[in-house]
Amino acid sequence: MVEVDKKNEKVAGYMKKSGDFFGEIGLIYKIPRTASVVALEDSELLIIKYDDFERIVLANEDIKKELFEAAQKRIDETEKILEKYNKTIFDALYRFGI
Repeated sequence: MVEVDKKNEKVAGYMKKSGDFFGEIGLIYKIPRTASVVALEDSELLIIKYDDFERIVLANEDIKKELFEAAQKRIDETEKILEKYNKTIFDALYRFGI
């Protein structure tokens, strides 16, 4: 689920189940993060450095394909929300100095 506030200031995604992930867009495209995340309840997180991500994840073609598809879906969903408010991902990235 994705939401934008009334001032078009926030785009928020909700991760609801074990195994959900974030940060893949920055890792895949080697760019600064595109979002911030706040846990609303106790959570366990795995932090992975790019070298390990590349060695473990991107070396496995099945995982790599699934991850790229998930990243593209997230980009597409975000773009639809931003278009609704006459914004683009580039506007949002610019606003955050990315």
